[in-house]
Amino acid sequence: MASFLTNLFGGVTPSLRDLPYYQNALQAESSLFSLAKKQHAAAAGSPVSLNVYDVPLNDSDENFIHTIEAETSSTAAMTTKSDPPLVIMHGYGNGIGYLFRNLMPIAEALKTRKVFGIDMLGFGLSSRPDFFKTIKAAGEDPSTVSGAENFFVESLEKWRSEQKIDKMVLCGHSMGGYLSCAYAAKYPERVSSLILLSPVGVPKPDEEARAERLKKAPMRFKMLIGLAGSFWKAGATP
Repeated sequence: MASFLTNLFGGVTPSLRDLPYYQNALQAESSLFSLAKKQHAAAAGSPVSLNVYDVPLNDSDENFIHTIEAETSSTAAMTTKSDPPLVIMHGYGNGIGYLFRNLMPIAEALKTRKVFGIDMLGFGLSSRPDFFKTIKAAGEDPSTVSGAENFFVESLEKWRSEQKIDKMVLCGHSMGGYLSCAYAAKYPERVSSLILLSPVGVPKPDEEARAERLKKAPMRFKMLIGLAGSFWKAGATP
């Protein structure tokens, strides 16, 4: 713990696997899916195997996307090139563990397709690269919508390439739906179908109307907004 705090406050970003809560989070995820397996079996569902692993996005294994792969015993035998896998992207503030009750029934229903659930970069049990540095290194402006979108889009494309998936059925919930659209717009040749579950996007705010509302707001609210804005610009989010 001492070395972790020294690194954190000394300006060194610790690896996700070095964070104190990481092993607890892994165990919590394992417990969730163990429970789901028991419930699936109790409902007389077909056996579904789950393979949990991290997919590195570069040679150093510094950045990785946490992945859960689900398939039935017949999936490998029945899968053809015309049956691209289903890849599920979660929403904001979530991880693939949020869908722990869904992966096995979906895999059982599809039969001929593998099902992948991923934690988006910076979420769940995936790595936490520096948002601003990563976008700047790609030659983009981190304050722009396109810069933020590409942070996630390009990491998904690297994941797809590492997994040697030619095409996929991309399914996104909430913010995952928004980013699935952004990915499909940039790499349409890699998406055979797009499934959107309550997709969400944030429209560009009317700055004049926002300034007028803020002017009429109580002082304590203004102070709260100012503090939240400072954290946001520093890279901290809820």
